Amino acid sequence: MTTPGEQLGDFDIRFTTRHWKDDQAKTEVLRLADLPAVTAERPVDVEERDPASGDRLGTWQRFNLSHYHLDAEQYDLPRNAIAF
Repeated sequence: MTTPGEQLGDFDIRFTTRHWKDDQAKTEVLRLADLPAVTAERPVDVEERDPASGDRLGTWQRFNLSHYHLDAEQYDLPRNAIAF
């Protein structure tokens, strides 16, 4: 079994939020080391398409979709989802 780091590599995801009453933007960064344990995982089949035309090719690729529950208070993301 591989670890998330072996599959994802090193990354930074920046979340920038602005409130309409405040011109100041707040930025939080999520890195590989910040990921909590996987809360759910399931296979997902995705149909391949021709990159030029968008036509269906009739072939599929299987991906494992991992769900991570981020602390809403830490990242101020109560209603957002990120999938790897």
